[in-house]
Amino acid sequence: MNKNKKIIIEILIAVLVVISVVVVYKVIEKSVKNRADFNFTVENIDSNPVNTVSH
Repeated sequence: MNKNKKIIIEILIAVLVVISVVVVYKVIEKSVKNRADFNFTVENIDSNPVNTVSH
């Protein structure tokens, strides 16, 4: 009975580790996807082209 309990505890620990790795991966993936959405406005845009030759 003692060996059976030890095997069950090891299996439960392994399952918890796998679940936690999946959860951490999903959280990181979601944060990277949210960071990729660049929702910002650029101010002071001039419609005239810049003369780079004279600089």
